Amino acid sequence: MVEYFKAAVGPGGQVICANSRDSAPARRAADQFHLVPESCAPGYVEAIKTLCVAQDIRALFSCHDLDACVLSRRQAELAGLPLTAFLPSPEWNEVTLDKLLTYRTLTRHGIACPWTTDDLAEARARMEAAQACGRDYPIVLKARFGFGSLGLRHCNRPEDLTAAYEATRAEIAGSAFAATVAALQPDRSPLVIQEFAPGRELRLVVVNDLAGAHLTTLATEVHAMRAGESDTATTLPVEGALAALGRRLSALTRHLGIWGVDCIERHGALHVLDLNPRFTGDYPFCHLAGADIPRALLALVAGKAPRPEDLVCRSGVSGYKDLVPRLSSPAQANPLLMRGLAA
Repeated sequence: MVEYFKAAVGPGGQVICANSRDSAPARRAADQFHLVPESCAPGYVEAIKTLCVAQDIRALFSCHDLDACVLSRRQAELAGLPLTAFLPSPEWNEVTLDKLLTYRTLTRHGIACPWTTDDLAEARARMEAAQACGRDYPIVLKARFGFGSLGLRHCNRPEDLTAAYEATRAEIAGSAFAATVAALQPDRSPLVIQEFAPGRELRLVVVNDLAGAHLTTLATEVHAMRAGESDTATTLPVEGALAALGRRLSALTRHLGIWGVDCIERHGALHVLDLNPRFTGDYPFCHLAGADIPRALLALVAGKAPRPEDLVCRSGVSGYKDLVPRLSSPAQANPLLMRGLAA
């Protein structure tokens, strides 16, 4: 993503990245890299504001749900700065962070989603009722506010549900984000139980302009996942139900910039799993197929119309994410290895 934005700003601009860890890969790719406190630590928002002022930042993007949550809750403090903050509204931030609230909100607006609850007894009753009729009712357990498939477990039998529930809850409690999420979302159950919906895994990229009006929808079919991210995918033509869903979500959320939407195509119908208020791991496949959403969004920030060709991508383009180890710092290289490479 850093390289995409560097190409978009060209030689006249800079891409400046911030992270709480000095080892972040963006350190090598960015024009500038700055260490800041963790997103939920005291002083984080102030550090971001100071950095934006000092570096004359014109566009602010968050690449992590937890970070987007913190910034969106305090975006009024960013409103006085001469920049465009591509963040969800505080209301939609709550919806996108909470998988149960996502389900309740979207179904209330007539958008199909797999059945979801946080009630263990209710889930068991559904499974037992299906079993009594000779049918299976497989379910998925996962973190309600999770990232990267945290706590994900499948359960096929009602008699195994309690054990799966406790194992998922223990994994969530032991995660690095547990205390932070608990502080942000007090008095809410830590996990959700969701109807398992087999089908094609599709991803939408829904892009709005700075007034929240629809610009484009891009789509991919995901073939494999790795560490909670799309690993291999193929771009799809955006037509019919895909195009309609993209426009419907755009009009509902009125978000600025890019959102990623996880869907399942089940029995010919689209069901929404997750809303992600940021660039997601699916976008690079659209970029490889010709789209350039970073350049389009930066054009909007500059008061210009995006190039039409930046808002579309070729369909049927398949890609994969290569995994190549790289040195974080040249100074850390093994001298013998480097001499061998030079030879």
